[in-house]
Amino acid sequence: MKIQVPDVDPIVDLISLVLHSGGLPGRRPLSVLLCAPSGNGKTRITDRFENGPGIHRSGFMTRSGLVYLLREHDRWKTLHHIILTDFTSSMAGTSETGLALQTIIMLMIYDGLSDYNTSFIRGLHLPPGVSIKVGIIAGVVPSIIRRRRLEWEENGFLRRFLPVSYRYTSEQMKGVKVLSLQGRNVNYPSVSLNTQLWGENITVSDQLINPFIPLTEGESTADQQIRSLVLAHALRRGSTKVEDQDVERVMRLSKYITYNMPELKSQTLELPDD
Repeated sequence: MKIQVPDVDPIVDLISLVLHSGGLPGRRPLSVLLCAPSGNGKTRITDRFENGPGIHRSGFMTRSGLVYLLREHDRWKTLHHIILTDFTSSMAGTSETGLALQTIIMLMIYDGLSDYNTSFIRGLHLPPGVSIKVGIIAGVVPSIIRRRRLEWEENGFLRRFLPVSYRYTSEQMKGVKVLSLQGRNVNYPSVSLNTQLWGENITVSDQLINPFIPLTEGESTADQQIRSLVLAHALRRGSTKVEDQDVERVMRLSKYITYNMPELKSQTLELPDD
């Protein structure tokens, strides 16, 4: 029996580049809202990236949990990304605690947490001169984007995230359901980061990248995010110089940098007849 399953490699590739942005000196680690309907494998995708010195993966986050994570064994010194598979629940609250979590995340992924802007965060005391900038990779369903979009656009929360979205086709959903009923899974390999050149300056010719993303004094947040993806691609392949292949790869992946949820391509699996 042949079934169709989704090819999630482009989404995994994008998340990998986002995580590699944590090794770019002088640039903020990128943050992503990973948007797809329920049952479309957001957790399975992020599970391919193992916890490590610079990555913390969690299903749910509270204000106190985030403070403890940063404080635990001075984790803030190495942490560059937090993966939240249930961002919807973490950010759904409008209580004082929920709003405090939003504020901490906004500071952390944009201006950075420092000793002068964390006085309101009980239990977190940072040394003078320290600035913690951590990226967030957050799985959300489309309904929360629709419900909170206006609010998040007004307070600047949304533009701090790179939108990455996708959806399964009906045939892919059937294929995934068949695998589930048979107790099978697509065996996706785990993904490792190439940290060999982390902290090295990545050079780029303006002539090479300008036709794609112009670098100006008024460069927008979106321009900065795309440029960071290009630099991260060079870093991932172990080069300190951006080449054509880095720009071209990000251009191919850019169809998923949207909230419009484009369909993934399919791959065919042949199952043994029982």
